[in-house]
Amino acid sequence: MSDQNLIEKQPFLQDNDNSPTLKIRYVITFLCFVGSTLIYADRVNWSIAILYMARPESAITNSTDSEVNESSSQIVSTFDWNMKTQQIILGSFYCGYSVGPILGGLLVGRFGGFSMLMTGILFTTVSMLVTQFAAHFGVGFVIFTRIIDGFGQGIAYPANLVLIRNWSKADERNTLLAIAFSGSSVGPIITSYISTWLCSSEFMGGWPSTFYLYGTVGVVWCVVWFIVGSKTNMQSNLQDNYKYEVPWKKLMTSPPVITLYFLHFAFDAGYILLFTDIPTFFNSILDFDLELAGLLNVAPHMCVLFMAVIGGLLGDYLISHDKLSIIGTRRLLNTFCFGLTAVFIIILGYVYNSNLSVTILVFAFGIYGFKFAGVNANVLDIAPVHSGIIIGIMVSIGSTGGLAATTLLGVLTETNNTLRQWRVEFWTQAALQICALLAFFIFGSDKLQEWAKQPEEPADIELQH
Repeated sequence: MSDQNLIEKQPFLQDNDNSPTLKIRYVITFLCFVGSTLIYADRVNWSIAILYMARPESAITNSTDSEVNESSSQIVSTFDWNMKTQQIILGSFYCGYSVGPILGGLLVGRFGGFSMLMTGILFTTVSMLVTQFAAHFGVGFVIFTRIIDGFGQGIAYPANLVLIRNWSKADERNTLLAIAFSGSSVGPIITSYISTWLCSSEFMGGWPSTFYLYGTVGVVWCVVWFIVGSKTNMQSNLQDNYKYEVPWKKLMTSPPVITLYFLHFAFDAGYILLFTDIPTFFNSILDFDLELAGLLNVAPHMCVLFMAVIGGLLGDYLISHDKLSIIGTRRLLNTFCFGLTAVFIIILGYVYNSNLSVTILVFAFGIYGFKFAGVNANVLDIAPVHSGIIIGIMVSIGSTGGLAATTLLGVLTETNNTLRQWRVEFWTQAALQICALLAFFIFGSDKLQEWAKQPEEPADIELQH
């Protein structure tokens, strides 16, 4: 048979680097990236759409559920949701998200990353598509869809990590990992423009069009994901009698693993502070003209995306070319992530120039992009078999870090919203970042843990070579 005929008979998707066909691992990474972009777009979309869904309290004069836009024949649905109700709706997402990552980690160990990522995206997709109907049925139905949404997104996070673990080659794992998770930055960038434009338009009644748009994208993603999985036989080697056992005691007592929990707690605390509270600091304390608001919405996420890819490439280069050991590389990347961010957070409290302050914020936020190749990748170093459940616990614990940061700030500024109080918050957060970094230098490891040395759970695919 001729070489040309051999090429024509090869499957379009495979993982043989000597083949001219498309590499499966790159397709999987791209789809993981699109999936993470979609779920983070959903989060930001809700924060925008609810402003158009809720009728201003000053305009609430009756209990009807819709009002007519006089400039068109479109009916724009609005609801009598006061600020407390809006916050309950937005916050209910975390009721599902707080348990989703842990349960997702368990299910990934049993059913594989392919099935669980599709399940997570499907939950989010359905919750978006039924939002308009739920809103008309009542607040309780909206809250229920938000809980399901959060649960689905929680499941998706550990599935992403396990898929990249199973698919990536050692010399490109950091890069593919960073790309797969960088949708967390791309989603907010895209949504901040598209959702605002659609909500302000008359298309399909304004805000409902945003949920239908992202829901439709989710349906398309699920179809493509299913086709790719079928073409590549991703689930072919899952065994029906396989039982994934979680070493709970080790996960709660192993110093390297506990250190990762601490790192994620510190990461979320700093991330939430920079993302949600610093614009308030600029406005209420420094009295900056927030025509810079658009820049604050986009530039930090662009910087995270850039730093994430740079961190992945740097990590792969240093390890594959023997420039640094694995643990040395992780320490370097985490020094960038936590050490430099701590410095920038402190500086923010002592700079009074608006342009310089925004620049510092962008870099402080962006440097967190090194976390994917510094923290997430370390999970694969020490316990790849249990990476799903470990990252799930990390995410759940991390969410309490964001809550702690905002709660502390509220206590500090409730009756005395001054620069001095904000500086206390900045120094506290910087100290937390440094403590997490020091903990990793002391307890962090790149060694496969003894309790993790067991036959791996079924991979999502048997690579073709």
